[in-house]
Amino acid sequence: MYYQYDPQRLSLCLLTIHSLLHVGPGIRISGPVWAYWAFPMERFCGDLLPAIKSRRSPFSNLDHFVTDRAQLTQIKLMYELDSKLGLKKSAGEDNANGFQIENCAS
Repeated sequence: MYYQYDPQRLSLCLLTIHSLLHVGPGIRISGPVWAYWAFPMERFCGDLLPAIKSRRSPFSNLDHFVTDRAQLTQIKLMYELDSKLGLKKSAGEDNANGFQIENCAS
């Protein structure tokens, strides 16, 4: 897209080409992408910004958010609420809380 086989446009691609040269060795050194993927951390950081409600004490807001989230996670694990409150069907569960329409004419 940038290069378009025009040597005068090569300066646009140096970083991209350089990055592509490191993909193979990076996979060999680091292993599969899921082992070092940054998305979970970036998603968590994205959750932190809406937690800041005060310009005067943003760190206090962050402390409360992280503490509350950790406490809710522990409660969920202690009382196995993930399976009770989860939205996914468990194995062998067929339309447990869903609607069932009988004698529906199509």
